[in-house]
Amino acid sequence: MKHMLTKQLNLPHISALAEKVVTDIRHRGLAVGDRYLTTAEVGRMLGVQKAMANKAMRHLAEQGVLISRQRAGTFVGPGLKQHKRSKVRNVYVLLADGDPSTTNWAYRSFIEGFRRAIPDINVQFTFVPDNDPVGYIAELIEGQRALGQFAGSVAVSCSPEVYRYLSELREPAVVHGSLYSSELPIASVDLDNRQSGQLLSQYLVDRGHHRIAVLMTGAGLPGHNTFIDGICDVLATSGLPANALMHRLFRNDLQALQSAAKELLEGPSSPTAVITRGSIQAQVIASVAMGLGLVVPGNLEIVFDHEDQTAPHVNMASYPRVEPQMSFVDIAAKIGAVLKEVSEGASFPPKRVLIPVEFHRPD
Repeated sequence: MKHMLTKQLNLPHISALAEKVVTDIRHRGLAVGDRYLTTAEVGRMLGVQKAMANKAMRHLAEQGVLISRQRAGTFVGPGLKQHKRSKVRNVYVLLADGDPSTTNWAYRSFIEGFRRAIPDINVQFTFVPDNDPVGYIAELIEGQRALGQFAGSVAVSCSPEVYRYLSELREPAVVHGSLYSSELPIASVDLDNRQSGQLLSQYLVDRGHHRIAVLMTGAGLPGHNTFIDGICDVLATSGLPANALMHRLFRNDLQALQSAAKELLEGPSSPTAVITRGSIQAQVIASVAMGLGLVVPGNLEIVFDHEDQTAPHVNMASYPRVEPQMSFVDIAAKIGAVLKEVSEGASFPPKRVLIPVEFHRPD
């Protein structure tokens, strides 16, 4: 009686392990007759002892899902129910929820460029929440994998844990932006942030500015670090004192940016020039300056590097700025080409693509 009770208690656990094996078979795209893992490999995959893995595999053998052939190995059997696989293939573009720049992201341009590299693909945009972002993405991708519809992902300015998860998932993925660590095994396509900082700061130094403020939103994004490095490169060689640069960085909060700009511009040692990132930030700072009676340009000069995926909210021609040397459509095509290489296993070590930028003076 005790033996029967123990056997009954173990059955649900064995069934759950067997279901994970079936899921793994489907994720691998195996069909009837294909060779499957050994018992030891299944144990490692499930994180259980070899004896428990053997029970799960025997359970599936009784259903005809697996067939064991002496001295040949284990194979997928006719008992595996074949799901009808959809012809639709989806690439998910993962955008950080709450990022102001995503409001005006050039979705149509991205799709146009991306499909140049990978035709007949469905591009879907999804906003990744701050709360449990990995759990959200895992649920999204697992569902698509089970249906045979998942073709890869493009992550845009997401959190470090999202990039780590995608790199460990072993599915095609590309980061559009900078990586938090150069050692992370995932491909990336980014603007040359350091070059942007160098070009903007050199312009201001050549114009005689000795008091420069850097005001940006998007705290924690790795591209800002190299952007600041580029600014410091120029200031270090120009002989300006350490207090020549004032740096204020906020999370995705335009109101905080507005308040900081007002405080600095009203202060006794107010800057004569401001460096920021993106046309939205430039517009906020310009509005604050003009509200204080300052002339832009004149009393204050504002420069920025134009994030091409953001719709122009200011008269671009009237501001010194840095822009990519290729259109956003072409950048999207480059992202698609890199993802295609990753999908075909032709991108190891992970490809790092830097898009060169160029400086534009006011017209």
